[in-house]
Amino acid sequence: MGNLIEQQAIDFSNVPIIQRGVKASVHLEDWEDVLFWDTMIQRVSPGRYNYHPLLALLYCLRNKDSRLSRKDFATCLPHQCKAVELLDNGKGILSRISKDLARMMNSSGILSDIDFVAEEARYSAMGLTEDNAYLRVRGHNLYDLLKCMGHQLCSAQQVDFENQILNASVPSEGSYLEIDCSAGDLRHILI
Repeated sequence: MGNLIEQQAIDFSNVPIIQRGVKASVHLEDWEDVLFWDTMIQRVSPGRYNYHPLLALLYCLRNKDSRLSRKDFATCLPHQCKAVELLDNGKGILSRISKDLARMMNSSGILSDIDFVAEEARYSAMGLTEDNAYLRVRGHNLYDLLKCMGHQLCSAQQVDFENQILNASVPSEGSYLEIDCSAGDLRHILI
């Protein structure tokens, strides 16, 4: 099957050729993203994560079923947290996310309609597993939550977590070829 993320990048680069109405397509994930998030999450809380809510969302999107939407899923992922939720390795925030996802699944009425074994088989053939499902969550949701957590943990040390730690590792202009090329493409399209 090969590397799913690498294949996605190839697929996205072909979209403007296949669909004439599309002027450009950008895919920013690469192996460094996978390595970063896998290292960070497995370091903090090693193990596997229940990805049935994501499978349910994908099922609904694929079948044009309106019982679950991207917005429903995104609202279960907080942008902020309380300091008390970070105690004991973040068990409070993980519990809140888990409860919100369970509430979303139960209130949608979709649980009885989905064959999760079949959905797992469908998506594992494409490279989506419990071990890497978190990579498919909207990056800015994770960024906002991580920023809030970092602020909570670093405020006593008077450290500006977002600027001194989180954004310090973001490549500056001219050092990330893919971003520079995408910016150039956007300038060409929009200007």
